[in-house]
Amino acid sequence: MHSRKGAPFDQIRGFATMDYRLSSLGNPGQGQDSGQSQQGARHPDHINDVRAAIRSLAQRNQMDQYILIGHSAGGTMAMQLVGGDAALQPLSSKGGRQRRELETPTCQAGSNGTSNTEASQIPLPAAIITTAGIFDLTRLVDEIDEQSRPFYNNFVTQAFGNNRDDWRQASPARFKRSFKETWPGDNPVILARSKDDTLVPDTQLNVMAEKLRGDGIEPIVVTNLNGEHDVSWEQGTQLADLVGQALGKLGGR
Repeated sequence: MHSRKGAPFDQIRGFATMDYRLSSLGNPGQGQDSGQSQQGARHPDHINDVRAAIRSLAQRNQMDQYILIGHSAGGTMAMQLVGGDAALQPLSSKGGRQRRELETPTCQAGSNGTSNTEASQIPLPAAIITTAGIFDLTRLVDEIDEQSRPFYNNFVTQAFGNNRDDWRQASPARFKRSFKETWPGDNPVILARSKDDTLVPDTQLNVMAEKLRGDGIEPIVVTNLNGEHDVSWEQGTQLADLVGQALGKLGGR
């Protein structure tokens, strides 16, 4: 992004990356950091970690306007963040261990774009960009080819338990509340994917776009990125183009 100069990139004042605990893949030999995988994080641990990171950034840097960018599962959490209480519910007793400590009980946006939780004010993003986002967990597992399905079923189960009702509740494309209600305002949403992505099917983007349109939000849909699943995230040039689009939309409000 450093090579991008002039409008709209001169609006950028900084970058921040967030880390969060990972769920175990059930196999320590699958390339996951041992320290993270041993933690065995389960929903809503991941989104609560993201919320804690944003809270910290807001407190330290007076951050009140930002673009949230999420890739793959990060795209899931980006939409969970602005989806209200649904994404913060603990797993059911049928789905695995329950979380007794729900640190931040709501993410509902107020008129100023921040959480209404008195104990923890979290500014919601001015715009969201997702690349290769996962938005319907049940559909992802059901639609993948039979050979790959056990792997997909395993990583979803490790993160969200084995109760499919929990999967549905945590899936942004299935949120019952309106995103327009939980995230009010004219906030740009860019849903992007590569035409070469063989890991996350295009139906994930399609169902999220349909949900947003039903809620009165018209997303910017980009389906002509290039490269396999992680290429746009790793190389950055295509991502910079998406950031430019978001900045242009924000500047035109």
